[in-house]
Amino acid sequence: MSIILIFALLSLTIWLFLIFAWGNFWKADQYLKLDFNPLDNYPAVCAIVPARNEADVIEVSLRSLLTQDYPGQFSIILVDDQSSDRTGEIAQNLAQSLNNRTYALTKRLKCA
Repeated sequence: MSIILIFALLSLTIWLFLIFAWGNFWKADQYLKLDFNPLDNYPAVCAIVPARNEADVIEVSLRSLLTQDYPGQFSIILVDDQSSDRTGEIAQNLAQSLNNRTYALTKRLKCA
């Protein structure tokens, strides 16, 4: 027997074992049961989002953060570093229309 035939038969044997004896090893839709106790008090979370000239994508980004289902206190700080487009305005309008958990800082911050 040639070496190629030996490797082909070995590979075929392994695949047949995986398919018939291991059973559904390729399925990625299996989930573990989440068996946890919910917390009494959830920690406060603050997401800081840096943005500069992000007017075309900031609404999608902030909307995904603002619609999170977090049971604790959740706030977002958008740091708008002197955008020349409407990034800060879009962020403030979106925050007011949803739930007002976003604070937009639109002035350049000076570090000490």
